Amino acid sequence: MNDAATRLDQADVLTRSDAAAGDKSRDADSVTRIVLTGTYCARNKGDAAMELSAAAALAERFGDDVEVVILAPFAKQDRDFYAPLAVAPCNRRKLILGTLNLIGLWLSQRLGLSVFCRRDPMAQARLVVDLSGDMLTEDYGPHVAYSHFIPFLRALALKKRYVICAQSIGPFKLTLPLARFVLNRAAAITVRDEISFEYLQEIGVNPDLVTRTADLAFLLPPADAARAAALEPRAHDDRPVIGVSVSRIVADRYDRRAGTKGAFVDMAADAFGALATKTGARLLFVPHVTGPSPSKDDRNISRDVAAKLPEGIVADVIGDDLRPEELKALIARTDLFVGARMHANIAALSSGVPVVAIAYSHKTPGIMRACGVEAYVADIDALDPSSFEEMLARAWKERGQIGETLRASIPSQRLAALQNISVIESVMKGGTE
Repeated sequence: MNDAATRLDQADVLTRSDAAAGDKSRDADSVTRIVLTGTYCARNKGDAAMELSAAAALAERFGDDVEVVILAPFAKQDRDFYAPLAVAPCNRRKLILGTLNLIGLWLSQRLGLSVFCRRDPMAQARLVVDLSGDMLTEDYGPHVAYSHFIPFLRALALKKRYVICAQSIGPFKLTLPLARFVLNRAAAITVRDEISFEYLQEIGVNPDLVTRTADLAFLLPPADAARAAALEPRAHDDRPVIGVSVSRIVADRYDRRAGTKGAFVDMAADAFGALATKTGARLLFVPHVTGPSPSKDDRNISRDVAAKLPEGIVADVIGDDLRPEELKALIARTDLFVGARMHANIAALSSGVPVVAIAYSHKTPGIMRACGVEAYVADIDALDPSSFEEMLARAWKERGQIGETLRASIPSQRLAALQNISVIESVMKGGTE
């Protein structure tokens, strides 16, 4: 376990505020409603980290004058998790229904039938803030990109301003005209990496709309140390700890390239096993997505890799469905983190933990570059076992230097993350058109 003195000071990070929920008994006319949209499910802890960080930062900035409402495709599952924040259902993932509802909304507005629009959660919003993360892209297919455009089109139909907040954006092909349309009609766009900033200029998005910031999850506070120790298996074991986040997304990408199902599991088990053997460390698999379906549950792929580890390697898989604050506290206790989930990596980076990031889109190298550690990105589409093992060994050897780099760079990332809230405030005051 690494020395607590090497950890970044967490005292200046925003805490999760009860004010984020607002007082539900207040008169609706006395508060400003901000609707958050774009995320998938609270069981994706990266989504949850963005939502919680946004809500807490908005409460910190605006106090009781703001009410946050989260639009969620899995609202019934998410309500208990986000309580006392309000959660309303969103049908953007049901493309046919979402499109028909959108057409109905436009027609109702055009015909002056506003009574049919009042039930929409956006209808009483002062502002819509989109937290799609890395989903404004065709990397997952044009249908996924379109599903994330639907809330923007609904906002336009309702004549509501929207901010596209702290995202990695692009690339687009089939949906490029629609992407350009909705992007150029945003009140403001903030991006969390230089790659996205440059791409938006390439495709003709008004540069005056775009601000370079950082991911909101850099603001997420960890659970307290006692809670983390209670959650961690072998917490009193004095061996160093290597944290691991794997996902089915990277496994499937690697397997397709290798032409063999299970190739990623075998490669990862060999690489992690070799590193644990050389360092005398134990492995801690920290799943960062636990649903909403078993196919998306990182605990399954984590157990598959752990089962293939060489004999004698000590490894544990976190099996509980933990909150992002708890996961961050666990990750902060590791000495090196190897992550396929970007928000698991952000939890490590913002805690001063050296990271080797497994990348499947430009969000990963972009964010790692912003933190000054782009040399430790392993591209899943070009990854070979020997180079991966070499990178892991090098990161372990250089972990002290990496930690120093993070201690220098992370404070500016936190300030950049807070700039998202300043942009939102400017839009609400009418300063950004």
